[in-house]
Amino acid sequence: MRIYPTLAAGCVVAMGWIAPAAHADNRWYISGSIGGFFLQNYTDETTFSKLVSVPVSRSAASISGNNVVVVARPPTFILTPVTAKGTQRFSYSPGPVENLAIGYRIIPQVRVEGEIGYSNFGVSTLQPSVNNLYFLNLNGRTFDRQSGAAVDRMTWTLNAFYDFPTVASRFSPYLGVGYGGNENHRTTGHFVSTNGTTFTSNGGWSGGNEGLLEAGINIRMSRHWALLPAYRYDHFFIDGQNVNIAKLGMRYSF
Repeated sequence: MRIYPTLAAGCVVAMGWIAPAAHADNRWYISGSIGGFFLQNYTDETTFSKLVSVPVSRSAASISGNNVVVVARPPTFILTPVTAKGTQRFSYSPGPVENLAIGYRIIPQVRVEGEIGYSNFGVSTLQPSVNNLYFLNLNGRTFDRQSGAAVDRMTWTLNAFYDFPTVASRFSPYLGVGYGGNENHRTTGHFVSTNGTTFTSNGGWSGGNEGLLEAGINIRMSRHWALLPAYRYDHFFIDGQNVNIAKLGMRYSF
């Protein structure tokens, strides 16, 4: 379930509200985009845990004359937590991404902007692997998602772009870089392998820094409006995840 408003729709509303008061010679602009979020397969180190039933022997001693008699009793079993270090490899299903930005053109070729974004995606398969007798089923086999394991990600970045000279009166390629942070919320995931073995992954919150590279084309539609098809590469430093993003945006220059 989405936990944030649709950013692209908010951008359109903001454009419509601000436009009547805008001046053509203003260097400020506002932009919004929607696209596809494609997270590359990722492997990390983790600690696996489970409860195992451990037998505890019971016996009783009694004295009969000069003899000590030991009477064995059936063992009891107690649940004991067991942990082991291993790795888990994730593959992800694609998801939507939405961005909203406010920018300023410093000189005709250079502009900077502050951007917020939202994406939603999920874990598709999981391959846990651990070398431990208590985790014999976690030997690198593939577990398919049954439910949960959905991720909501918010990002915020400061970006800088360079616009190349216009071609054919309306096409201007551009390159950009950005740096910022992100916050992620993942729900608990339930997985099953082909032989019926089940696996549960933990949910929770995480966050860290990210950097991005972007290439696209400014397609001038009118004095104020531009269409922005683009490709973005995103790298998340805290865990080394890499993301490919294809997006289509609109920009209104005041």
